[in-house]
Amino acid sequence: MPEDIKILVDNRVKDYETVVIGSGVLEFALSLKGADLLKLLAYTNQGEFTNIQS
Repeated sequence: MPEDIKILVDNRVKDYETVVIGSGVLEFALSLKGADLLKLLAYTNQGEFTNIQS
């Protein structure tokens, strides 16, 4: 990713068994465990960025 793009990752992504990330190109996506995504994006800004009310 270009350095000027800010990436935010919500910590709650770890609560999902599978996360699918679209590439923006039809039929190309990445599927992985939420916990693995957090590991791969360890260098990003991580925190609670969503407001989920139950």
